[in-house]
Amino acid sequence: MTDFICISDLRWQTFHHACPLPWRFVRKPRVLFVEPPLISLGAGCAKLEVLPQSTTLTVVRLRIPALTARKLEHGNSTLQPLYNDLLGKYLEENNYQRPLLWLNTPAGAGFADVIPCTLMIYDAARIQPAKTSVNIERLNPEAILVTGSRR
Repeated sequence: MTDFICISDLRWQTFHHACPLPWRFVRKPRVLFVEPPLISLGAGCAKLEVLPQSTTLTVVRLRIPALTARKLEHGNSTLQPLYNDLLGKYLEENNYQRPLLWLNTPAGAGFADVIPCTLMIYDAARIQPAKTSVNIERLNPEAILVTGSRR
């Protein structure tokens, strides 16, 4: 069986109530839910926070120390390389090989380079050309299934 990775712009606690559709058909050995980065007030080092939710579901997020609170999103040009590196190491250490990858946000396209996948699901209903610079053409066209689901 193939693992399933979801890149979302929502926190898990919000997402699993707002977007139940994928969880109805996904019966995978492991589901990895990748949240946007999160600020931790104070000093420290950036780290990948791993939050097991059940035997098959794990939530991960990049934890960034900062002196002031602010909202962070996937695709941030400063943080995305760090998130890619830490997530890539986590996937390798935990033997994720060619999972199904669902980009629930256009900003999640930055992960496509570090997660070789069997099939990429791209939520086309979320594309807002005026608000994003993501170029879907740069993604692997042989591995893309575009959906039109709504939240």
